[in-house]
Amino acid sequence: MLYLLKKRELSLIWYLIVFLGTGIGGGFRYWLSSFVYKFFSPFFPSGILFVNLLDSFILGLMIYGFDEKGLINPSLKLFIGIGFCGGFITIEKKEIIKYIATKK
Repeated sequence: MLYLLKKRELSLIWYLIVFLGTGIGGGFRYWLSSFVYKFFSPFFPSGILFVNLLDSFILGLMIYGFDEKGLINPSLKLFIGIGFCGGFITIEKKEIIKYIATKK
């Protein structure tokens, strides 16, 4: 169905796909980081470590597991790779700054 749309309409749909993925990824990152901190010491940024490892695994699986074999379409790559994983990992910068600020 996407092949029937004009280039401008397709571009708008891709922006919406990335927008939705980023929102879902950011929300999931916040929830997962809070969940991890319930079980590990707050003196080490274990939530950040866990989120980074999971994000790297998801991107690696998407690129080397699905994309090289042609098992994933471009819209899903945008949603997962740029949207979800981008939102999933971006919010952590605030966590790092908060961690460094509390260490001083």
